Amino acid sequence: MSGQTDFTVRKEDFHSLVIQGCPLGNDFNNSKCPVRDVRKLTAKKQADYFNNVSEEQIVNIFKYHEDCCSFFSFLILKPCADKFGGHPSPNN
Repeated sequence: MSGQTDFTVRKEDFHSLVIQGCPLGNDFNNSKCPVRDVRKLTAKKQADYFNNVSEEQIVNIFKYHEDCCSFFSFLILKPCADKFGGHPSPNN
């Protein structure tokens, strides 16, 4: 992995998760989403956020994302897995 730590890789995947938007669609409005407001920030403020987010926060957000996608995909029958080409589980 050419010197990259697991945290660095996870942070890059997290960045993609936020930048690419909600896999349930732009019209989906989950007020409990932990990155909903981050997606609305300017590029500079997003960069500040990404530089300061902890590994624990990233793990919790990925877990939330996985649970949300599973729950809402089932409810609305719209798959949301793999929009981002998959991201590593926080348990890996």
